[in-house]
Amino acid sequence: MRAALLKRLCILVILVTLPFFVLHMAVEDARLASLSGAIIGVTGIVLGISLRWGATQVLTWTLTLLLVALSAVAARLAPMVIQPWLYPLCVSFFFILPAPGATVAGVLLFLACFPSFFGVMAPIELTRAMVTGLMTVALSASLADLFTRRGHLLFRLATEDALTGAGNRRGLFLELDRIGGEKRRDNGTAILLIDADHFKRVNDLHGHSTGDRALKALSSRIKASCRKSDRLYRYGGEEFVLIAHGVDREGAVRLGEKIRANVAGEPLVDGLRLTVSIGIAALTADTEPTTSMSHADNALYDAKASGRNRVETASPTS
Repeated sequence: MRAALLKRLCILVILVTLPFFVLHMAVEDARLASLSGAIIGVTGIVLGISLRWGATQVLTWTLTLLLVALSAVAARLAPMVIQPWLYPLCVSFFFILPAPGATVAGVLLFLACFPSFFGVMAPIELTRAMVTGLMTVALSASLADLFTRRGHLLFRLATEDALTGAGNRRGLFLELDRIGGEKRRDNGTAILLIDADHFKRVNDLHGHSTGDRALKALSSRIKASCRKSDRLYRYGGEEFVLIAHGVDREGAVRLGEKIRANVAGEPLVDGLRLTVSIGIAALTADTEPTTSMSHADNALYDAKASGRNRVETASPTS
């Protein structure tokens, strides 16, 4: 998201500055024409790099600090010309930087430019400019923090299963896409497909309310059996997917057996006991995540066909 905003900001800076560059050239104001040209040139270089290699944090900060420096130069050359542009420039920092970094950049911007206003602006006007500048930074930081929190909340609501608190299908596929986009996956990753055995009987005999409570308890029991780095998702109905990072084939089997034993060991709700069948597949660097999901599904089918309450692994050559 910030990468796209950086590119848009670069384009906007170029489009806004270009008419002034032409105007300064037309009136033969060499100093401001050179400054406008420098802004366009630097921003164009940053845009080209971001389009070619992507927008990195270093590149974003480079553009930010260069704009601060060029604004300070412009304030010395034409303080009354640059002063109104400081406010939108300050706000733009919050679109391309995290709120703490953008706050620092905004304060630096005004500190770098305001000394050039002394002796040019009347005291009351200078005070007004300083106060409104600090208010711009403070309000932008508050709004950025609010939007960030709301964004995190919306993302959690969109990727979390409301009943069990585990991730949902959307969250699972986002994680699989992220894993699939990694260039290297040499640390070992496994997919565990977990299905509650005969769960339809629970709903038929005890009602859906009990079934819902059993699913919540099952999710909690699985999470309690996992490591903090493992990620649990509700795939659908009584089926869950566990993404386990940093485990080899044997480690994944041990994890699966631990989950199976912990679920079967004690009743979940109202004396109700459940068992789970688990299919395991490795997620290797040369295997697409969707293919590994299919392998885990086949292993789960084998576990079901072999009597349930079992852990089966997909063949490495599946």
